[in-house]
Amino acid sequence: MGLCVAAGAARAEAVPTLFDLPGGPLKDALARYDAATRMSVFFPSELVEGRSAAPVRGRMAPEQALHRLLEGSGLVARLVAPESFVLQPAGPDDAVPPEPVPAVAAERGYEQLLESRLLRALCERGDLALGSYRLALRVQVDTGGRAAQVRLLDSTGDRARDGAIVETLRRVDVGQAPADPARPFVLLLRARTADAVPVCPGAGRAAAP
Repeated sequence: MGLCVAAGAARAEAVPTLFDLPGGPLKDALARYDAATRMSVFFPSELVEGRSAAPVRGRMAPEQALHRLLEGSGLVARLVAPESFVLQPAGPDDAVPPEPVPAVAAERGYEQLLESRLLRALCERGDLALGSYRLALRVQVDTGGRAAQVRLLDSTGDRARDGAIVETLRRVDVGQAPADPARPFVLLLRARTADAVPVCPGAGRAAAP
């Protein structure tokens, strides 16, 4: 089972783009979408196998085009960072009205707590500190508040490091259980904050070639 990412090096512009993407195998369609937008879309390769994409034609924002491309595929795209999405199976929540604002705020608060605990665990290990790579991962926290299930959605480029990251994060104690332990969190951990401050001080210098 491979893990894939359709990702471009250039910054995507959040402006309408003219699309002419035919329908067909979803994996091929995502590659064409990547070439047209330079957005980052993370997904396990087996998730898109056997699925088809809807045709996308016309001028629209890249995010709108992605949602249209996924229509009928049984998948949805979740924005995890500016210009970065993770694909996941559509669930019952995608067909019901949005949750009340307090519930959304509580979930986001827990997600931030989880991110901080995971980042701290990585920063405490100099060889794993975020510096030259970012992490897209799926984490499920059990009823005891531990990150029991961790899966990377994209490789860091080093298989040994990938394995060490998973083993390290599986030992993380968040301190409390989420409201719904059966619901996984999909996160994108970056080396720097939105203000360009390294999340692991000194990691960028250590990881630079």
